[in-house]
Amino acid sequence: MGLALCAVAVWLGGAAAEVLAPGLHSYVAAVALKYTAIALTPPGFLLFIAHHTERFTVRPRHVALLLAVPLCTIALVWTN
Repeated sequence: MGLALCAVAVWLGGAAAEVLAPGLHSYVAAVALKYTAIALTPPGFLLFIAHHTERFTVRPRHVALLLAVPLCTIALVWTN
């Protein structure tokens, strides 16, 4: 739950910084921060639900596979 809640908090902070950005560089940085949090929110909630319901054991391999696409998305956002 910690990953999901932190991601949502960063997402909201990035959205607020995007609106309040005085210049283009700070706007782009806020958008990149926001997209980072957007990419991490769904896997965070899925991991929370899997852990909370105890339907199956979440192994490090599962976490790595679940975070593969969001980490690629984050890499693309920050290297553009």
